[in-house]
Amino acid sequence: MQAGRIIQGRAVRAQDIAFIRALIATHPTWHRTRLSQELCQRWDWVAANGRLKDMAARALLRKLHAQGLIALPAPVRSANNAFRHRSPAPVTIARAPISPPAQQLERKQHLRNRHQTQNFRLYPLRQRPACPRHLRQSEENLPETRHRLLGLPA
Repeated sequence: MQAGRIIQGRAVRAQDIAFIRALIATHPTWHRTRLSQELCQRWDWVAANGRLKDMAARALLRKLHAQGLIALPAPVRSANNAFRHRSPAPVTIARAPISPPAQQLERKQHLRNRHQTQNFRLYPLRQRPACPRHLRQSEENLPETRHRLLGLPA
């Protein structure tokens, strides 16, 4: 093995591998989580907040196992999501015609923000002004605005 192989951001040396093998041999009933917690405590492998870096240690153990450097105990339970490979239930589509026809259905208006909600309360659906209030005011004052921009008297 190479000296100082970096795995999970940690330099793993030959004596570290020997230590992990001895830990597994002395505690054959421990599962992977218990092994990774003990490894963190012995190596003082903690995060900045003081918690054990248990998931990083477990990933390190899995990688060493995948490389054939250690032999981990079998997982206690499968890491696969039971719903991942489940196929969805078949959907039946109704073939009956829509009643009444789409042209006779009342048009629904979706409100996007608070201002539209306020305008919805002020005006019934068919009596709303064609353009917003600030645009109407600027259209009414358009000749004055043009004269003011051009520097002409009003």
